[in-house]
Amino acid sequence: MTIKYNELYDKYKKKYLNLRTKINMLNAIESIANNKSKTFEFVDIVLTKKEKITIKNLKISHPNEFNYFGKINSDYLRSLIEDFFKLMDEHNESDVITNILFDRIIKTYINVNNADSLWLTIRASEPNTLYNVPRWHKDGYYFKIQEYGQLDKYQLKMAGTLIGPGTMFKSDDPNLLKTLVELRRQHYRNFDFKNFDHDKDLKIRKIIDQELKNYEVVQPTKNQIAIFTVGSDNKSAVHSEPNIDKLRVFFSVIAGSEEEIKELAQRFGKQFLD
Repeated sequence: MTIKYNELYDKYKKKYLNLRTKINMLNAIESIANNKSKTFEFVDIVLTKKEKITIKNLKISHPNEFNYFGKINSDYLRSLIEDFFKLMDEHNESDVITNILFDRIIKTYINVNNADSLWLTIRASEPNTLYNVPRWHKDGYYFKIQEYGQLDKYQLKMAGTLIGPGTMFKSDDPNLLKTLVELRRQHYRNFDFKNFDHDKDLKIRKIIDQELKNYEVVQPTKNQIAIFTVGSDNKSAVHSEPNIDKLRVFFSVIAGSEEEIKELAQRFGKQFLD
């Protein structure tokens, strides 16, 4: 069987771009590990001209959310992602988008973390005012710390957007996390999370945003993802959803072992897929 030159070129071009992205992710994770005060790193995702145009033309006719807890089953998960983008709009080049999101980003991130399972979220949103006031917070642990006495040990999360504004981060500062933890403890001490009062929450968010106004805000740019720390009270990224003033396709990944992601799925009442 004769393989066309263009097909062969595309195959090795894709492998090259995936490898470059993998190296960028490995460097980011190493940078975070080697600097005790660093809680996040922005990572360049290498895209072709055609891929950039495809993302630019991405349409959201039917906003929706997709969640997957399970093994990194390539064929099955790929088909679910492709179907999700088809359902958002029939004119989307879903196969190209899936190649970018699944092959270039998700599989590569799972690989560099030596994981075999994941929690993947994809959220397509129309413009809204939910986060005109930021929700500055740190994420807690997603699964148990295995070693007793290691509660200062952090876990990693990856997040990005295909289109729309990226997650906002407060630049690392020795006093930032301690200040945030104390502010949230103070203002949410008597907050009833079971009967969520959105007006009260908004008032608290305004207070915390004002208290943290002197800490610089940064965001990943187009064709970047963020890898950041969660869990530890000593080393966790302070972040917030951005003001969603345009169409946005957000994605995030928690990578782990089968046991860890099963634990996470059980906590959220979701089925683990293998």
